Amino acid sequence: MFVRYMRSFLLLFFLIISSYSVNAQAFGYKMIAGFNFCQIDGDRMGGYNKLGYRFGIATFIPVKEKDEIGLEITYSVKGSRTANNPDNPPPFIVKYSYGYVEFPLYYQKQIKKFGVRAALVPGYLVKGKADLGGGFTNQTNLKKFELSGLVGANYKINDHLAFYMHYQYSITSIIDQAKPQSGQFLRTGVYNNIISAGLQLSFN
Repeated sequence: MFVRYMRSFLLLFFLIISSYSVNAQAFGYKMIAGFNFCQIDGDRMGGYNKLGYRFGIATFIPVKEKDEIGLEITYSVKGSRTANNPDNPPPFIVKYSYGYVEFPLYYQKQIKKFGVRAALVPGYLVKGKADLGGGFTNQTNLKKFELSGLVGANYKINDHLAFYMHYQYSITSIIDQAKPQSGQFLRTGVYNNIISAGLQLSFN
């Protein structure tokens, strides 16, 4: 199923690229590296207590002067973690750690030094582990495919380097409710909720 989704997604991307190719001056490329501040809505824990990371590459074309449309390929670690409260420590720390390969398809509007973007993000789960107090084990009730939405902005430090920050949220639930539960989740839906920040290095 994931292969079918990705074929359709990549076909859509190349059709969009082709429609702008006449006006595009050249393709550009980016390297991306940053951190994720993560929580999971539906796991009975609140707060962006899980720290993950995100890195990858992107290709883009300029449209309408300085705007751009592009496709990223990134590896992103998401999840959640029990908050560490020294005044009221929990009996044990619950941790969820999920690694996704993601393919954000984005449009970015450039306003002076600021770029504002929106993206649709298909993702494929590479690993999913849970620690409910006795060490990490594989979590078996996670869906392999995730679709999420992303909005964010970046600030150009110079012609090649930019600082970015974005917010990403699952559109589809990340657990398969037909499978036995392997985490302390609500059954009505479970969603990744992350804030990311980092750097983008561009090459034209």
